[in-house]
Amino acid sequence: MIERYASNYNANEDNDAWKSLKEIANQNGFDHEEYTVTTSDGYILTLYRIPGFLNETKPYIKKPVVLLQHGLEGDATNWVLNSADKAPAFNLVSEGFDVWLGNNRGCRYSVSHTTLDPEKNKPQFWDFDFEDMGLKDVPAEIDFILKSTGQEKLSYVGHSEGTTQMFVGLSMIPEYYAEKMNLFVALAPVASLNHTKAVPFQILADNIDEVKHYLVDTLGMYNIFPPNYYTQWETAQFCSVFSAFCMSFLTMIADLDPSVDNLNRTNTYLTHFPSGAGYRNIVHYAQLIKSDKFLRYDYGTAINQQKYGQATPPEYPLEKISVPTGMFVGLQDLLGDPEDCRWLHSKINKAVTFYKEYPFLGHMTFAIGNDMSYFQVDVINLIKQHATN
Repeated sequence: MIERYASNYNANEDNDAWKSLKEIANQNGFDHEEYTVTTSDGYILTLYRIPGFLNETKPYIKKPVVLLQHGLEGDATNWVLNSADKAPAFNLVSEGFDVWLGNNRGCRYSVSHTTLDPEKNKPQFWDFDFEDMGLKDVPAEIDFILKSTGQEKLSYVGHSEGTTQMFVGLSMIPEYYAEKMNLFVALAPVASLNHTKAVPFQILADNIDEVKHYLVDTLGMYNIFPPNYYTQWETAQFCSVFSAFCMSFLTMIADLDPSVDNLNRTNTYLTHFPSGAGYRNIVHYAQLIKSDKFLRYDYGTAINQQKYGQATPPEYPLEKISVPTGMFVGLQDLLGDPEDCRWLHSKINKAVTFYKEYPFLGHMTFAIGNDMSYFQVDVINLIKQHATN
């Protein structure tokens, strides 16, 4: 990719490869803290905090709180990988917010459990999807954050899967979130995928049973594209059979347009992505392509009957969402297609306080764009309107 856009690439800007969030934050003058929280079902998640600047005299003065939640195959570092003046986490801190960064179960910073080992107990440990993240991961993070800061509510910013899990949470436990959140900012929203143009998920959707069987039963591969996937034997075997899926999936980290994404940071992106994801996350998204609805996970007729009391998975009750929601849609987004976002808007219209479609945004541009004015102006202004301190 670097070679393709060599004329646009500046190696001097690409100096954060392999660095931790703490290193990136500190070298740019920002403070950093690290915590762990445990979910109700035993997953141990790493939670990062950037409360202010390193030289700030009163970094712990009460500030409005923002929680950032990453997308599929990502982790908390995604919010600081762009150039320092464009990174969303740093933009928020500079505007006076107390910024927290979550790590979903299954990513490189959240692969621990109170009783299960991710290698020795693979079938049990990796038996989750984004529904569990919306019902268990985010509440564990929010409860810890509000207790730590003494605040009553916070603003939540999700990107991609970070929006999916919140749409799940807001629809299934609406009272909890209404009490704890003052705003949901949805960047590159993903719920229904009926119109998606993302090739890897289309490939997966057309071969879902074969892929699932090969991944789990043949390879025992429950963690899809882990951080060291380049050297994983299972990944090599899988990609030798499903090469089109692997190649197209990994290109989703960029929108392949140097005028859209900040490709001067390509090595930095590639050393932090992918970060790992449970196989059921991928499968669940693939299932959504085959439906024009936002449905719960399809286990098959027999297990669906046991879990849901019906043969087919039910819809998530999006009409129950009441937390004020801002939807930021990219017209170049191949995964979160604008048509699907418009459908979603119609389903949660009563909660939507801001909706805008941006011609220059692709799916990953929301985090690594050249032009981040959508965030620096529209997102931050919206958060300020709803923030409490």
